[in-house]
Amino acid sequence: MRKMRSDGGKLRIDVTGRNFAYPTQFNQQHKYRNVQEFVQAFLVVELPPLASIAGHFRLNGSTTFVAFGTIERGTIVSEVRITARGQSQVNSPDLAEIMINGGASPASTLLEAGIRDSTVYGSDTALLLNTPKSYNVRAKDVKGVLSNNPSATWGTGVKAYYGFGNVTGTGITETWVRTNLTKHANFNQHMGKVTVTPGPDDYILYLAPTAWGERVFEFLGSDQTNPESLTRVKVRTDAEIANGILQADATEYFVIRSLGQGLGNGSPYSFDIGTIG
Repeated sequence: MRKMRSDGGKLRIDVTGRNFAYPTQFNQQHKYRNVQEFVQAFLVVELPPLASIAGHFRLNGSTTFVAFGTIERGTIVSEVRITARGQSQVNSPDLAEIMINGGASPASTLLEAGIRDSTVYGSDTALLLNTPKSYNVRAKDVKGVLSNNPSATWGTGVKAYYGFGNVTGTGITETWVRTNLTKHANFNQHMGKVTVTPGPDDYILYLAPTAWGERVFEFLGSDQTNPESLTRVKVRTDAEIANGILQADATEYFVIRSLGQGLGNGSPYSFDIGTIG
């Protein structure tokens, strides 16, 4: 048998004189009944199925489903819906099953014969407060070959606070923080810099959860944090207050305060957030 390329760059297989009726060295064990079967065996590669997943949830008793993401600590996840899809690739076997792992129901859906693209749905209501969760999906074809294993995940988090004020020590309460300081835009991460415009008697403040590690204000590489800093205060999120969580169970924050008052003389003033030492 010879293989050659035509002028168009396509592969041609010359099977002239080959006998498919009887076993030969060319056609061992009479595996191929015709040229099409021979070509499929040598040139067509079967690929595993593909899977994809999307997750949505209802929060705090709402009737509206929204896509998975990071949610505020204390948020109640009322219900989860999972959308799982399996697809057969070209020249590859049909689908047999789509499986969702992670606690959604049904965990497995068996498919009828001849299905090559199917979307199934799962749900979950056994959900714990403040517990991130992940779901995975896999498709299986009729030959038992498994797909990729994509996931859909949500997380929970809190945010740092920053701003200015003239209170110190025990005057920095949960109510004062929630009323006078601003939340950072991002969940679960320190700010790199604080920029505010304090009044003449105001200190600059930064609060971050103690679990994130202690931080200080830096200016030109020098620690500008008041020695009284690292005062601690527990602050609840909006969701924790709405859902009846006690302050004793809230996230504990370090209170970082500047050495001086009235920094910037009425103009914006910036501190880098650095590590101790």
